[in-house]
Amino acid sequence: MRAQFDEIIGTPPPSTIDSHVIERRVRRTRTTRRIGVAATALVVAGLTGAVLIGNNPPVDTPPVAKDAATPTSAAPPPPDNRFQLKSDTRTDGDASAKQLAALLEKATKDVAAGAVWVGPLNIKFIDDGTKQWTGSGKLEAGGRAGTIFVMTVGGVASPTRDPALTCPPAMTGCVQGTSPGGRDMMTFDGGKIEDGSRLVRAAVELPGHRVIIIHHTPEASGSVLSAEQFLQIVDAVAAQLR
Repeated sequence: MRAQFDEIIGTPPPSTIDSHVIERRVRRTRTTRRIGVAATALVVAGLTGAVLIGNNPPVDTPPVAKDAATPTSAAPPPPDNRFQLKSDTRTDGDASAKQLAALLEKATKDVAAGAVWVGPLNIKFIDDGTKQWTGSGKLEAGGRAGTIFVMTVGGVASPTRDPALTCPPAMTGCVQGTSPGGRDMMTFDGGKIEDGSRLVRAAVELPGHRVIIIHHTPEASGSVLSAEQFLQIVDAVAAQLR
């Protein structure tokens, strides 16, 4: 059959189409398409990254301070446990009288542990317009005895020194100075009097232009308190008042 077909149509002329050339062109076309697709993907990725960066600007990281001291809160002030003499009402004044007596008894015990009160220290509120406190008690120690007298007076607002703390010009044995706690103080040593006792007095400034005066009058048996102990007691009482 093949031989008969060739005899009928004769020998076909050589083809003018170069199959090798066509195959190379197909290969180049495929390669070009691959490169184009890859390049397009790169361009799209670049544009997407630029959009993301544009919409989300970089956040600056704050610099970290080196050796920065940790802030500490200020410590709260200590509570003020001092006692305030109150005289607004009779009830306030009587309550303050009891507290003032308790302060004096405690200060005496702290400074002169061997001294004891023979009777209760009786301090009263004087509500006669002056609104002050006054009282006394007897103290004993080692066979010696003496009377402690306490009173308050209304001080005067003064740019210099309170008159209640100022020594009269003609008074001997009177000394103006400061208490061990740094408060204005006037002390007076009256020397021995007729019955052999010795009057010692100290006045100390209190807040609110008030002055507390404490007398120590030893009996002939001798002084219950030394001068140093007496001044420490007076100053301790004044330190607890506001």
